Amino acid sequence: MYVVLALGVVAFGLAVGALVALATGRRRPALVLGGGALVGAGITVGAGGASYAWAMTRIFAALAAAQPALRARLLEQGIREAMCNVWLGAVLAAFPLLAGAVALVGGLLTQKEEG
Repeated sequence: MYVVLALGVVAFGLAVGALVALATGRRRPALVLGGGALVGAGITVGAGGASYAWAMTRIFAALAAAQPALRARLLEQGIREAMCNVWLGAVLAAFPLLAGAVALVGGLLTQKEEG
């Protein structure tokens, strides 16, 4: 979960930088940072999914040693906790996806700087 959080923070920083570059009229940095924000957001979502898959393997390994009467409840709780990784990745990637797209489109639509 901490990896997802760290990747989300990096993607957020790239997105803010892209929007600042776009607002100050710097076309090339807006394009580069906007693309970086989109890539970072995609990696954040992917890391959330990978964390979910890893957590599920750990849950099924733990269920093998659990008492049969507790397995259903443990599986339900484990799935609920594993899904937190997916939700965290999606929530942290939402702003970088939107801001990166805005910066890319804005950078492409602004006129090329002279000189």
